[in-house]
Amino acid sequence: MPSELITLEYLYNLAGMAAAVILVVSFLKWGFELAGRGAKLAAWITALVVVAIVYLNQGMLVPGATVTALATLVLMWILNSILVTFVAMKAYEEVVEPLTKKNV
Repeated sequence: MPSELITLEYLYNLAGMAAAVILVVSFLKWGFELAGRGAKLAAWITALVVVAIVYLNQGMLVPGATVTALATLVLMWILNSILVTFVAMKAYEEVVEPLTKKNV
């Protein structure tokens, strides 16, 4: 068990997942002209996919897992994707949007 509440590895993973979500959503906004709720939904769906890829890469989904373990994994998957979505949306609003408004 780590001695810190939030470890550096956790922050690296969160920043990487948020950057991936920002990149994908930026392309979706540009290609499909998404705004408002459509952009938020696209960000959450992208975060669900990114977190699922991380979970599969880390081997968290094992065959023969109990129902309780799967339910916990699904709950953590949803909560982590919501956290990544909030971080990515705020980072996009604070970093990318001012740059695009300045260039226009």
